[in-house]
Amino acid sequence: MNIRFLKKSAVATIALSVLAIGLGAVAPANATIVGNVNLSTLASPHGGWGAEAWANATNSNGQLAVLVKYHRQGQWWDQNSYAVEKFNADGTQDTSFGDSGWVDLPYDTGHDLQILSNNRILVAGGYYDWSRAEIRVARMDVLSNDGSVDTTFGTNGHVDLAGAGVGGNVYPDVHQVTALPNGKLAVALLYRDFNLSYQFVQVFQIRNADGSLDQSFGPNGNGETVLSAPEGSRELEVYSFSVTNRKFVINVGFKTAADGQQCFDWGWGEWAEHYCYPVPAPVVRSKIYLQQDGSLFIGRPASAPIVWGAKGGNHQASIGMWAPRNNGGTDIRGYEFTLDNGASWNPVDSSSTEFRQVIPGLTNGVGYTVRLRALNAAGAGEMSRPVMVRPLSTPGAPKQLTATAGAGSIKIEFSAPSSDTGLPVIRYAYSLDGGPWRSIGTKTSFVIKPLKNGTNYSVRVMAQNALGIGAPSEAVQATPQR
Repeated sequence: MNIRFLKKSAVATIALSVLAIGLGAVAPANATIVGNVNLSTLASPHGGWGAEAWANATNSNGQLAVLVKYHRQGQWWDQNSYAVEKFNADGTQDTSFGDSGWVDLPYDTGHDLQILSNNRILVAGGYYDWSRAEIRVARMDVLSNDGSVDTTFGTNGHVDLAGAGVGGNVYPDVHQVTALPNGKLAVALLYRDFNLSYQFVQVFQIRNADGSLDQSFGPNGNGETVLSAPEGSRELEVYSFSVTNRKFVINVGFKTAADGQQCFDWGWGEWAEHYCYPVPAPVVRSKIYLQQDGSLFIGRPASAPIVWGAKGGNHQASIGMWAPRNNGGTDIRGYEFTLDNGASWNPVDSSSTEFRQVIPGLTNGVGYTVRLRALNAAGAGEMSRPVMVRPLSTPGAPKQLTATAGAGSIKIEFSAPSSDTGLPVIRYAYSLDGGPWRSIGTKTSFVIKPLKNGTNYSVRVMAQNALGIGAPSEAVQATPQR
């Protein structure tokens, strides 16, 4: 039998922020309108075809700059070209920009477009440099408001992007570029490091307004922070990032398990072949927080959850609450409870929800004092105010039912249900042949009469406490005789 391994082609899609369509998203065929410009009806320059709006931004004059992907005349269907097209506020093309409204870019992969000060346009992308042995280049370019190259940025208006901290980096690619309020640029970048067996390295950089690395950023003072997946996980991927509360919030994914494979046989007898193809492990979504200097932001413990009520259940309690007013700067990862004023803590039950934390493993009828606390990247937060609760439940089914036939009667005897409900039984009731339930008080034996001799009867019993009616017992049967 032959064994063959099949490779699934992987297409890496980098999500970027776009004003109206979400960064990196391609304009839908019939929908996307920004201002007065229908992005789905863009024309391709130079007689090209297949134009798509890849990213866009509006300047202070209301003009729209669009990063356009298209195919040049003579290109294969899988070869892409990129250009910046500019529109006036009324939707007409700004013919004073570049070559009649267009500026061609040297990219075969486009990633981002931003508006800088003085309405300059920053674009980021990548390409293969055939003059340098097909070296992969990731770069940023800055255009002036009229489409000319801004020579104050980088070298002749562009900056080649690469990792600063690890040598031997190749095949760089840009995830996202964002202009910061202070005029600097935040860049999420990945590359392969041939000093590390060509592993992917994900970095976050801060660059000055001229494109140079900001030496005040990063733990090594080289303008970047290398991003790492949690211990025991692998294949970190950056999706996007934002700036909030003086921090960089980086949305990432990683795998915590090894990839598998799916195999099958095809054919019969000696012609049968065994095929296998890889099955990727699921990706876990998470966030990495960096401080303004590039150091990992652990944050502070969260403030106390706001507890507003408690309800006892069967061997458990539900605590109603609102999330802490201050999450400490990072996401809340879960909650813990204490029954001994903080001497020991345990996680809440997995059935808990955003507004209801479930405390498991309690004894019915016993009063508890419960406090909660939230967990985030910095650890455990402040304790909530105490709340009193007593788990309770409705009675179980009466046990050990017996039915003794008499003359025109049946005597029923039974044992009380389990006493772990936390409440006493206040009455029992019986049902004859599935009919209505009739109360018999708190006694555990009673006689049903008058009944017809020779007729078989079925009897069930149930108990009630202050919380409600419990489950009925199994049925017992008897036939009265003379």
